[in-house]
Amino acid sequence: MTNPFDPFLHRHHVDVGHSFAICGFLSVAYQLFSVVGDALLGKVDINLGIPIGGIIAIGLWRHRPWARTSLLIVTWVICFILCLLVALVVLGVNVPSLTVGTTVLTHPTTIQVFVVAAMFLPIPLLSLCVLLSAKARMEFEIWKKHPL
Repeated sequence: MTNPFDPFLHRHHVDVGHSFAICGFLSVAYQLFSVVGDALLGKVDINLGIPIGGIIAIGLWRHRPWARTSLLIVTWVICFILCLLVALVVLGVNVPSLTVGTTVLTHPTTIQVFVVAAMFLPIPLLSLCVLLSAKARMEFEIWKKHPL
């Protein structure tokens, strides 16, 4: 079965590595501004997402295979956690609280957990489809033959 994103990625000449790297750089910038803003308000925040995200974003920009692999691992873990949350609620396990942004849902109902999962699950699933496409595999394999 072919990936439905391959024709789109080839037709529009999408550079998968650069696209994900730009998202990574924007995420790192947002986290950095958040830490600086908290520091100005007197709060101390240690965020390991900044250096780790920056390293992965640089690797994605340079089409390093390890960067694609690490992003795939993070994306799979996010999908697993969201699916596990839904499975636990379906099995009747009581979830004490669920934090979405600044909103805390105490003892969320089944429908609330489904809505949260339905809101967040499409993003990592789309990312997986693109990262597992033939176009992405081709981009990240080129580096092995022609190192920068």
